[in-house]
Amino acid sequence: MEYEICYLVGESKEAEMVKIKEKIKKIIISEGGEFLDFNFSDKRKMAYAIENETRGTFIANRFKLDEKKDDQKSENRSKNTVDKLNEKLYLEKDILRFIIVRADSVPSLESKEKAGKKYDKQKETSKVKKTVNGERDKKDDVEREENAKQIEKT
Repeated sequence: MEYEICYLVGESKEAEMVKIKEKIKKIIISEGGEFLDFNFSDKRKMAYAIENETRGTFIANRFKLDEKKDDQKSENRSKNTVDKLNEKLYLEKDILRFIIVRADSVPSLESKEKAGKKYDKQKETSKVKKTVNGERDKKDDVEREENAKQIEKT
């Protein structure tokens, strides 16, 4: 069964990011997990401070847990494995928050990457629009001042 882990690493731990990612991988592999190729990461300002961190990097990875399809207890076995993963990850001091969900209940990471690029593109165009509007506002101000001066003369 496929799962997705999403975890948050504080900005102060950014220099150790490679080591932290490897730790998480080792923990999941130790429980029989196999990582899929694609992953997603995004630096963001958080809505509230967590352990005095206001910015952080969200990292999402997909992985599979080995199960036998013929075994009726396979779902129980995977739940136990996820519980073990939760216990081990909870003890990790380098990650601020994490969540593990079944991958069939969330959109693919590729779509998150595309959505992120689309958001960045929209952000760029809105900056351009603000600049254009700002220039128009300056022109309007100049016109208003000129009109006010003409009114004062009469």
